Amino acid sequence: MKVFFVGIHNKPDMVPLDSCSRSGKLVDKIIRQLRGHECIKTNLYMDANAMLRRAEGSVKRWAEENGYDAQADIIVTLGGFIRKEFRMAGYREIVSLIHPASVWSNNEKLGYVMRATDKINEAINQKNNQSNNHGK
Repeated sequence: MKVFFVGIHNKPDMVPLDSCSRSGKLVDKIIRQLRGHECIKTNLYMDANAMLRRAEGSVKRWAEENGYDAQADIIVTLGGFIRKEFRMAGYREIVSLIHPASVWSNNEKLGYVMRATDKINEAINQKNNQSNNHGK
């Protein structure tokens, strides 16, 4: 099982959800709480220009490029824009979080990480239960 964190687009000279960015730092804190799970930081679009073009099939392309397995993996969308893109593409089993860049104070950051970790762990447990039930 993989947990995919999906942001909007890469910043210049940075990797997706780079640990140098505010968003990347919060995602890193969440990942540290998800011990034992492979976590992958991605973006739906390569850059802001690609996002503005919003090519049809972007979500399908993302899934293919990242080797997403709907039966086993978890998608964590960061922000309403990305959630909407995945929902419009027919993805229903996603964990939706507000965009981490909108979280400012240290107390808000701590709460964000705790709530996000709880939501993701719940999705992992549901996915594990589904696969266990199908195997019986």
